Amino acid sequence: MNICVISDTHLQNDLSLVPPKSVEIMQKADLLIHCGDVVSVNALEYFKSLNKYFVAVQGNWDYDLAFLPLKELLQVGDIQVGISHGHMRLGKKASLTTELNVISMFAGLVPDIIFFGHTHKVTDKQYGNVRIVNPGSLVEGTKSLAQIHIVKDAINVSFMYFE
Repeated sequence: MNICVISDTHLQNDLSLVPPKSVEIMQKADLLIHCGDVVSVNALEYFKSLNKYFVAVQGNWDYDLAFLPLKELLQVGDIQVGISHGHMRLGKKASLTTELNVISMFAGLVPDIIFFGHTHKVTDKQYGNVRIVNPGSLVEGTKSLAQIHIVKDAINVSFMYFE
């Protein structure tokens, strides 16, 4: 299975900010995931139109998208996938880094991989048995997305960068 993961698009109405080369990748993926900060219903509908298998979670700028879940847990073949934006602070642990906070959001659920956003920084790290991946921002700063290829229980992660 090929998964395209994006985050932090922060789009209102100017959809031309989406890198044209990224659109083809999103359309060809078996699953398109948005890790939050979509920002507008207009942008959410645009990303939904690119791929019939689309999942999105709520980010801290998604005021008009409060109906989106704060996290998702999906089974993709033999792999359990967690999705979160990473902005939620749990309990009194306000000093947790975004990465550790994302992992704590899935405590007890044990996903194999967690996709998150919020920091706009491309990340691919292993914390014990959990791999965490941040695709960066698709439209701000160093524009990027993550491509995930899953075969049985093997996960291959690569990043695409756009000008």
